[in-house]
Amino acid sequence: MKFLYSKTSIKYLQKLERGIINKIIEAIEKLPVEGDINKLKGKKAKNIFRLRIAVN
Repeated sequence: MKFLYSKTSIKYLQKLERGIINKIIEAIEKLPVEGDINKLKGKKAKNIFRLRIAVN
C-alpha cells in the first residue's frame, strides 16, 4: 500500500520527538489491518482519513 504525505504533515512530524514519530510510522505501516481509522467528512475531504494513535 502506498501512502502520500502532505508537506504540512512532514513539517509537523519533523517537530515531534523520535519516539512519537516511530509510533506514528508503525501505526501507518500496519494499515489497513489494524488501527482506529475513519474517513473524514466534508466537501474538501475526499479520500482523506484520520488515524488515531495512543502515544502514552
